[in-house]
Amino acid sequence: IMEIHIASSITDNYCDLLYILMGSVKANKQPDTEIVYHVFIPYQGLQDHDYYKCFFESLEDDTFRIDIRDMMPEVKKLGNLEPPLIFYIRCLLPGIFKELDRLFYLDADVLCYNPGIENYWAMDLMNCYAAVAPDPAICYSERYAPERRNTKAHPYFNAGVILYNLKYMRPSGMDKTLEDWC
Repeated sequence: IMEIHIASSITDNYCDLLYILMGSVKANKQPDTEIVYHVFIPYQGLQDHDYYKCFFESLEDDTFRIDIRDMMPEVKKLGNLEPPLIFYIRCLLPGIFKELDRLFYLDADVLCYNPGIENYWAMDLMNCYAAVAPDPAICYSERYAPERRNTKAHPYFNAGVILYNLKYMRPSGMDKTLEDWC
């Protein structure tokens, strides 16, 4: 059995989208895959809101578990930050999940199609801190950075799709570097 950990950070505005994303992950995963979905919220209000708690928990079963967390204790360690605070969680995840070797971060507006997420989880990351998805809207659009179009000199990636290689990050101190960067 393969256990895959996924994290997302949301505000109230993205609860419906996250539910759709979770449903797409669950619908397209292999039967022998277990998903642990970590949902980070920026304030206690959402976590206490019974509607959303029930909303997400309706997806839970033996192979799909949901862990709702208040991200404010982690974010407050960084001092005064400019909103939106949900963006900072990407830098904090490696330090939060010290027991994991890998972790996906997915924005709520992502969908997971068949084949499921297992192929990406099993990808050989070699000596890379993370695997990211290119952002073709930025890389190849004249609207965004026309001087960089069709070049590999300054590649852009979609920060809403990240597979962290936590096992590789820790010995190099990259987990701490990300936290310090915030």
